[in-house]
Amino acid sequence: MTTGSPDRRQFLRLAASLPVAYSQVSAGERASARTADVGAQGVQLVVEEPLPIGSHLAIELRLAERVISFVGEIVWRQSVEGGSGGWSYQVGVKFLTISPQDQQAIVRLVEQAERDTS
Repeated sequence: MTTGSPDRRQFLRLAASLPVAYSQVSAGERASARTADVGAQGVQLVVEEPLPIGSHLAIELRLAERVISFVGEIVWRQSVEGGSGGWSYQVGVKFLTISPQDQQAIVRLVEQAERDTS
């Protein structure tokens, strides 16, 4: 099931599986996930629970030797059947609050990966 529109990207994105810790801003219980991709305006996460569209997440993303913290909003969700018959979910998260330095670190990572593959 796809809810929302994951194809409105305007910026380069990097397919990358990076470790993430997150919690719903309203709930506070922390969980682990991985990115599917990252970009200047947000991230795609693979999570184990069907997080509601519109939810705000506090996220810590490990990027090389630094941890980037930000708050984002889930703008779309898609369920994905897992190999053992279970389900996971891909969610698109748009940055709401992120420091300019952290956002620039993500942009540099994506641009460097783009140069490396050209």
